[in-house]
Amino acid sequence: MIDWLRFSRAQTAIYVLAAFALIALAAWRAESLAAERDRIVKTAELQAATMALGTASYVDRTIDVAELLSDDVRKHIARLGGLSRISPDDLHAFIADKVGETTMHDYLTVVDMSGRPVVLSDRAAAPNVHLNDRGWFKALQG
Repeated sequence: MIDWLRFSRAQTAIYVLAAFALIALAAWRAESLAAERDRIVKTAELQAATMALGTASYVDRTIDVAELLSDDVRKHIARLGGLSRISPDDLHAFIADKVGETTMHDYLTVVDMSGRPVVLSDRAAAPNVHLNDRGWFKALQG
């Protein structure tokens, strides 16, 4: 055999110890990377769950506020004798005041029975469009 491949016992022991050290270092690094990955995944899952809860809470609050606002507008219109008996300017002022009382950016539209917008909360003049072909309008008609 070739002489340079022959090692003394001390050299062989050093090389074997070095090989074991490299294997141990590689195993330790693999374990630490796996633990770090697990930590990152758990943190991401916790953040996603927290964001989902926050979003659900915000959506619930938004829907509650919208329902309260629409109930107030509906009661106001009924108290004054119906939509045909209220001037659009007065109804707009009422709706704008109601929307201004909330901490959320709300947008309300009052639509007559034929599907034409009568009043919008964010501007005085309602657009001349017909909404009677929209799915939400048809659903509200029953």
